[in-house]
Amino acid sequence: MLAATTFLLIASTTSPTLVPILTPDTTVAQQVAMARAQLRGGDLADGYATYLAASTRAATPEEWAIFARDLSWIASPGELKAWEATSSAADRTAFLRTFWSERDARDDLPEGGRLAEQVRRLDIAMVRYRIAPRRGVAPVMRASAGSDQGFFGTVYGADSPLRDYAPAQGMLDDRGVIFVRHGEPDAITIAAGNRLESWTYEIEGHARTVHFTDAAFDGSSGNGTLVAVAPRGSFAALCQSDPLYCAPAARATGFPPEQAQRVRAASLEAIKVLTTTDAAASKES
Repeated sequence: MLAATTFLLIASTTSPTLVPILTPDTTVAQQVAMARAQLRGGDLADGYATYLAASTRAATPEEWAIFARDLSWIASPGELKAWEATSSAADRTAFLRTFWSERDARDDLPEGGRLAEQVRRLDIAMVRYRIAPRRGVAPVMRASAGSDQGFFGTVYGADSPLRDYAPAQGMLDDRGVIFVRHGEPDAITIAAGNRLESWTYEIEGHARTVHFTDAAFDGSSGNGTLVAVAPRGSFAALCQSDPLYCAPAARATGFPPEQAQRVRAASLEAIKVLTTTDAAASKES
């Protein structure tokens, strides 16, 4: 166990550096934990190198699952299929290097910057958005669509006809899924008596707004669930961050079906974009 937490502190003229001390007994999981500690400390290049070096030592399905899980938080469906089709250890390490370095270049980040940002976001998400059961009620487990989850899974989980997004994991609520992919939203709107939380992101010049309500639809669990339709009473508040809601908010009476369909279609598109893409560029860029 000592190998998992042993670091050498090297002083320099700029700032001290933590260098992990590896031993023959250091496991792949421990080496990845060391890499994350380096990334948290701002040592991006060395943390990234430690992470990739750990991948060259992976041999078992359990060890490769560590890296697959890291990819799954932000990879596109196509990237996940490509990863699953990669079998050799060398090809998988090359895949990881390309996956993270391409995102560094895309978002104008230093080497290891995107991986470090994922570590930061996951640290936050595991505190803010981790799934918790309602008080006094057994936890509702979430899994990918098609799973057998019984009554509660059918009503509230991935198999629910009420859901507009089927989660592929059971650790974070839907806010956490989007937070890990895109970080802090540009605007947060709370409406409908605090039962609706809406996040708006500015992506390529377009506002993308998604809405979350309680997983049990009664405000009791605190687990955010994506829904495509926001209550009309929230449109005036949403207009402040997304122009899509301004015209319907201005109507004194009536809500033409075509307008309702347009709003729902835009919301569904926002859900698709924000749950299948990722970004780590500065909000100032």
